[in-house]
Amino acid sequence: MQKDFKLAKKQLQQLQVSEHYAMLNPVINIRLARVEAQLKEYDHALQTLALVSEKSFMAQVEQVKGAVYLLKGDLGNARLAFKRGIEASQGHVDPLLQLQFNDLAIAEPDSASAPILKK
Repeated sequence: MQKDFKLAKKQLQQLQVSEHYAMLNPVINIRLARVEAQLKEYDHALQTLALVSEKSFMAQVEQVKGAVYLLKGDLGNARLAFKRGIEASQGHVDPLLQLQFNDLAIAEPDSASAPILKK
């Protein structure tokens, strides 16, 4: 199976402007953002995700934002996006989203650090 992300982007953009598929725009935009991320068009991906305003898709939007920020090397914004995704899940957290957030967890300043072993 060949992955032609440029073709996928073109097809999703055609669906995006089609009035016939308007009710699917949140799904189309999320998928388009994923394709743009694969093409290393990170800023376009974030702009595409900003087009989704339906609350029921916010967990997915934030999860994809987090992935895009990770690809950009922006760990702080990735962590925030994953956290917002978990909050938007309203108790039905996708295990992958929780794992992505946990992978970026940082130690709290008041938590104990690893012991220092002396020779």
